[in-house]
This record gives sequence, structure tokens and C-alpha cells, in this order.
Amino acid sequence: MTLMKYRWLLLDINLGDRSGFDLCRKVRENYDMPILFISARTSDDDVIIALNIGGDDYIKKPYTLGVLFAKVKAILGRYEKAKEAAQLAAGIEGKSVQTNEGRIYFREGVYLDTSMHKLIIDGRQEEFRAMEYKLLTYLLENAGRVVTKEELLKNVWEDEYTGDGTISVHIRHIREKIEPDLKDPAIIKTVWGVGYVVEQDALFHGDGA
Repeated sequence: MTLMKYRWLLLDINLGDRSGFDLCRKVRENYDMPILFISARTSDDDVIIALNIGGDDYIKKPYTLGVLFAKVKAILGRYEKAKEAAQLAAGIEGKSVQTNEGRIYFREGVYLDTSMHKLIIDGRQEEFRAMEYKLLTYLLENAGRVVTKEELLKNVWEDEYTGDGTISVHIRHIREKIEPDLKDPAIIKTVWGVGYVVEQDALFHGDGA
């Protein structure tokens, strides 16, 4: 599957002989590109699955072209901003989180390389989507301080309408990659009813060897 020349992907759940969910998973294995689902299936379960497997948004049929164009424009804008944030991620150094040669260690063998803008797990590069990277770097820049959901919407999603569910999905995906214990997150803590905080003391203070 070669998609490098495309800027974004529009998927329906029902694609004849295959599922749009399966195609989304396949695309996410190799590409970081905006994926927008459109479907006549309107259950919350379908929306949640679409977001969990890597979809950026979900439009229920029927819809207008105006809504579709607005959604696509917003998603592309977020991806461009996320890329810009990745290019500036080295600016984390000297702020709230101390780095080790441009690396932020979450646990032994797991670190964020701020110079290469990559997440490394046991020596291999892990898939890390642009919005996940932007969200994580924002939380790291504000380590030790509770960041409200409203602040995340304003500074990461830039005020575009996004429900709490979308933020929670992105946080969960990040935790799956960096947390030692998903049942009891130690790095990104949830402050119920408010937002999230990165616990500086929970970061791994080693050399990653």
C-alpha cells in the first residue's frame, strides 16, 4: 500500500469486501496522515472504535459538503500545527523537564528523542502520531502543573470542537506507549474533573542503557 502522495484519507466503514476499520489499522501501521470516517452507522460504539484505531474524526451521514470541507480543513490544520510543534520540540530542554542529551526517559529503554522527534522503545522507533506528539510535548512543557482540558483544547486542538472523549483517547494511546503500568499511570496523572499532569518525579532518571 503506497499513500505517500496523499495528504488525507476519507473512509467509510463499509467498503464492500473489506472493512474501513481494517483499512484504517493497516494505514496506521505505516503512515501518519489525517483519517476522517464518514458512515451511516451512528452508534457511539462505531465512533469510539474509529477514534481508538486511529481515526481523527467521524462524520455521521447525512452530512453537507460544507461540514465535510470544514472538518477536512480543521484536521489538516491540526496536522500542520503538530508538525510545527515537533520541529520546535527541542525547545523542551531547559524548561520543566530535564533532558539527557536531547532525550526524555519515561522508563528504562523508553524515551522521547527531542532532536529526532521520535519515540524509542527498546531500540526501535514506535509509531507516534502527530497529535499524540503535540499533546505529550505540551504536557511535558508544563510538567508539575495541572493542565485543564480547556487549556488542551485551546493550545493543542486550537479551540476546534472536540469532546472529552477525543482527549481521553489520545491520552490513553500515549500511556500505552510510555507508562510502566496502565492500571496505575505514574507519569501522566488524571486529575478528575479538571485535566492531566505530568509527574516529574515519575520520569526515569537513567541513561537508558
